[in-house]
Amino acid sequence: MRHQKWLGIAVLLMGCSATLHSQITHEIQVRRHVNDFLQTREIAVWSIRSRSDTQNNLWPSGLTLNARVTQHHDGTQQRFLMLRKDEISTEENPTAIYNQVRRRQAQLRRQCSTMTLVQDGHNLELPVHGITVRALTNADRMPTAPTDYTSDPVESMVSKNTSDAFIISTMVQARIDPNVWRGLASAQTLDYELCGEMASATSAERKGFQELIAREDLLRGDASRGVR
Repeated sequence: MRHQKWLGIAVLLMGCSATLHSQITHEIQVRRHVNDFLQTREIAVWSIRSRSDTQNNLWPSGLTLNARVTQHHDGTQQRFLMLRKDEISTEENPTAIYNQVRRRQAQLRRQCSTMTLVQDGHNLELPVHGITVRALTNADRMPTAPTDYTSDPVESMVSKNTSDAFIISTMVQARIDPNVWRGLASAQTLDYELCGEMASATSAERKGFQELIAREDLLRGDASRGVR
């Protein structure tokens, strides 16, 4: 059994995109999730930039800073920064798209072993814990997920589209020491590098990270109360 609870959603900024009938929206979502099968509890902050087309399809787009805290059944916690890039595939054939995903994942795993953060002008280099590249599209064209799997908000967004186009979503994760983790919450500026591409965390992303840190003790509270 899986449980997911919304802790907060903030639509934080909007602006015009390059085409007349689309717009850029930036959402920060803080979610709590319990997986009884894996015996884990998690709180995550998701930063989602998306644009809509004239058919009201939503397309995640661009570089974003995300984070999560996972608590295991023995009470230990792990903290991760998650840098993500979402882009519409220029391919139309699904076989070509999945081949593109495999090539990109293999390339990044060879070339991307560290993640660089610049907090208030100070460099911090973190070892990459994991790299995932996924092809996301509408629910009719996506492979059937395992029964113990819960889709993330990016996947859920794309699955509702009527278009057959694919999003290529790249996620790079780095495990964070608790002291470094809390130090990032006080950052006035935070730049990051996703395998050669630089970006700056928005004020909304920094606030979302602060909210995540403020709520991470809920995981221990859930365990002490036996919450499922």
